[in-house]
Order: sequence, then C-alpha cells, then structure tokens
Amino acid sequence: QIVYSNSSVLLNTQELVMLNARIDNSMSEILHLSRLQLEQTLNNLSEPKSILALHRMCDAIGLLDCVLMFVTHITLSENYVRPLVSTDHPLALKAARHVLLDARCGLQMSNLSHQPPRCVPNDVYLSDSGTRLALISGSNRAGKTTLIKGIAQICVLAHIGCFVPAEFASLPLLRAICVRSGTEDALEQNQSSFSREASEMANIFFKLSDLERIESQSSRDSRLCRSPDAGVDTRTTLVIVDELGRSTSYSEGVAFAMSVAEALCKRPGVLSMFTTHFAELNVLESVHYSVSSFHMKTALMDSNPSVSGSRQFTYLLTRGSCRDPGYGIATAELCGFPESVLTTAREVRERFSDLRQDQEAKSQLRANGHTQSEKDEFEKWVSLFRRLHNHIHSIRLLRLSNLDTDSMRTRVHRLQANVLRSLSAAQEFISNLHKAPFS
Repeated sequence: QIVYSNSSVLLNTQELVMLNARIDNSMSEILHLSRLQLEQTLNNLSEPKSILALHRMCDAIGLLDCVLMFVTHITLSENYVRPLVSTDHPLALKAARHVLLDARCGLQMSNLSHQPPRCVPNDVYLSDSGTRLALISGSNRAGKTTLIKGIAQICVLAHIGCFVPAEFASLPLLRAICVRSGTEDALEQNQSSFSREASEMANIFFKLSDLERIESQSSRDSRLCRSPDAGVDTRTTLVIVDELGRSTSYSEGVAFAMSVAEALCKRPGVLSMFTTHFAELNVLESVHYSVSSFHMKTALMDSNPSVSGSRQFTYLLTRGSCRDPGYGIATAELCGFPESVLTTAREVRERFSDLRQDQEAKSQLRANGHTQSEKDEFEKWVSLFRRLHNHIHSIRLLRLSNLDTDSMRTRVHRLQANVLRSLSAAQEFISNLHKAPFS
C-alpha cells in the first residue's frame, strides 16, 4: 500500500498493520492491568493498619535523616560542643554563634582564599536567681535580632539532642520557647501592626499563666502523693521579644514595652531576651536586680555619628546601655534618602534633644526627692548587691566546668578573694549606714 502526501510517500504492508494493531492492544492491556494493580494497592493502603505502618515508616525515615544530618553537620563544622541540660542549670553560653550564619560563613571560608568572613561569637548568661531579663539595645543592623534568634536556635538544637555551636553551653530544661518578632500586619484577621504585637504578647502571657497553673497543680499532686519530686515541673520558659511597641505613639510604645519587660522580669522560672530602641527602658536595671542592660557594640569612625559610613559594626554583645546617638538617620542615609530631607531630620532631632534637656533640668529643680549623696549611696548599694549575685553565678558555673585540678584551685582562690573583698565592702557600707542613715 502506497500513500502519497504533499512532501512524503508512506509505504505500508498488511503485516505492519497487524503488528501495529497488536502493539496498540498490548499497550491498552498494560494500562488496564496497571490501573487494576494501582487500585488494589490504594485499597490496601487505605486500611487503618496500613496507614499506621506508613506513618511509622515516614517517622523513622525522618528521624534517621535528622540524626544523620546532625552527625554530618557536626563532623564538617568546628567548635561544636555537647550542651549540659538540667533543671537547675542556668542559660550560660560561651562564644555562642548563630547556627545558619556559622554554617554560611564556614561554606564561604572554604571557597575563599583571602579575608574569609567570620561569625562573631557572644557570651550569654541568664539565671532564675540572677539576670532573668536581658535588655538589648543598639543601632540598626547591629545584630540584635540575629543574636536572640541564634540563642533560641541553640536551645532548640540542645533539646533535640544535637551539639551546639559554642565553646561551652549550659542550658535549663525548657518547657516552652515563646517568641514575639516582626512588625507585619494581618489583613485576613483585620489586625494592624500594633494590634498583632499586642495579641502575640497577650498569647505569651496566657501561655505563661497556663504553665504556672499546671506547675501549681503538679506541686499539689506531689504533696498529696507525699513525694517531693513526683510530678513537679521545674522547667524554665524562654521568652524572646523583638522590638515591642514600635507601631504606636512613642509615649505609649515606651509605656507598653516597659510594662511588658517589668512583668516578665518578675516571673520566676521565665528567662527573657528583650531587644528595643527605647532608651527609657534602661531605668529598669536600677529598679530590678533581675534586669541587666546590654547593647551591640558599634565603633564610631567619624566625629559626627549621623554621617553615613561613620560606624563599624562589631556584632559584640557588651554590658551597658547604648550610647550611640543618630544611628537612625545614618541608616536612612545608607538607604538613599535625599540630603535635604536628612538635613531637616538632623535639625529637628537637635531641637527635640535641646527641649528634652531643658525639661529634665526643670524637673530636677522642682524635684523634692533624695539628695545627690543619697542617690550615690543607693547606687553603691545596688552595685554591691549585683557583685554578690555575680559571685554566686561564678560559683555555679565553676561547678559545671571541666577544668583540671590546678586550674580549678586557681579559680577557686581567685573567686574566694573576690568574695571576701565584696563582703568586706558590704560590711563597711552597712556600718556607715548605721552611722548616717538615709531615707
């Protein structure tokens, strides 16, 4: 059989036609049998026993993959340690690093031969008997959010059985990690940015109250069972708060953030890390011994801190509040703002600063509070109290360390001398109080 077309000629025979028909029939039969087999397999898998076995197999494969990645990542990474986790341990991290940032820097370091990037480590210490709340301030892009998220990731890794990126890690047994971060609104829930912040913080407080209720119930049940340890939940809760109160007016934002920070520091069994740009929150350190102020250190390279490029970020967590003015305008300049707008912003900031200083001077003249000498005595007392608490924390950390005998003896002698010096200063201060008491 010959068939002519426009640009081709088709040649065919009866035998080829029959073979083609057999191939089509075979393909139809294969599809039919495959469909029947697939339906039978799906019917078998739809049984409860088969679904349960399939879920168990998926869980086993996922767990095996997770453990294998732990081993692979730790083998290829450096300076990972096994964390110490217990109900009475503080949150003590030495040279802690952000997990993802450390992995990225390690990957870039293997690909670069000159000036490789490095992940800056930081030391963190929180304890239920000492600093419960760490107030962290600093300029924009200084690394505040990266730091607190890295601490939360280290806690998660430690609780799932993985080594952590640090030189030393001691963590309490956590019952929950509560995080409030971001400034996005929620259109589907008809929530503005501040409404979402308030809603998230309300949920955190509700969760803390619920955990306290469960712990109280467990304590009562243990007393009924005449067992002091049975059923008692002595675990700790970690709360991460990133930039609270930015989406409302300045005065209300400061008030809201200060009230939240004060409520968190008063809760036993709750360790908190609170980042903020509100300098007014640093007053909590002088009121509550469980609050400590920190900032992300920034080196000023120019006499005018508002000039773009005048800062060098060190990404180091440093004790004390932030003393770096004008970082907001400098960040805006890096984003490409017109110079006329930036100049106006600097002038307005200077006027507000002068007005605030005048108001503070007038309030000092009208104040009928303590004299300067009384305030100095009170600050000295607070300083002595903090030094004694720091000695207690040092003793607890020394008990958890793995030092040899000689190093341990040297540290103990040095700590003993510091404790005796602090006790002597406290005794002298108390004797002076009896001679000349202040209200």
